[in-house]
Amino acid sequence: MAVPSYPAFPVDPYTPHARAVPWPGLARMPSVDLEAILRSRPDGEPLHLIRRGKRDALVPGIDHYAVLAGSLPPMDDSIVLDYQHDQGPRVTTFLELRAGMDVFLIETVEPAQLPLAHARLREVLDKRLPYDALEANCQHAAVYVARGAWESPQVRGLGTVLLVGAGVAIFSDLGKPKRTARRRESR
Repeated sequence: MAVPSYPAFPVDPYTPHARAVPWPGLARMPSVDLEAILRSRPDGEPLHLIRRGKRDALVPGIDHYAVLAGSLPPMDDSIVLDYQHDQGPRVTTFLELRAGMDVFLIETVEPAQLPLAHARLREVLDKRLPYDALEANCQHAAVYVARGAWESPQVRGLGTVLLVGAGVAIFSDLGKPKRTARRRESR
């Protein structure tokens, strides 16, 4: 069941809580193998499809998607699976993923679907597909883990917009009279 897209755990980057980490935790310990921790989690642990805006998006309105493991609201050291353009799938912390931006809950995986979702999560980590903006991006991976479908509605929507724009450009020229080149006569 999809949850409306509103801030489930709004993070205000200007509040002391968002800036302060009360103890080092996993968020500040690079020697901790987050992927091993994520792989060892029980199949019944909640998984959530989340998104945040992208500062470096070439197209406005493109968001970054990830899968949050654990209960809500997330803590700074909650573990997250996301997909990066320079490294493919990676396991990181909520603090690093959020990067001072608001994070939104898209949906929570239904309890009956959790064993399958956890298996898909491990599959994404095992396959290590290289990042591809059109065929293997963060939304493809996150939606696959949560719903079982390798798809990216953002890519599909962008393709539709480009196709409609090209169609409008082509058909808008059809009704115009053709321009002919006039030669200047030399005197």
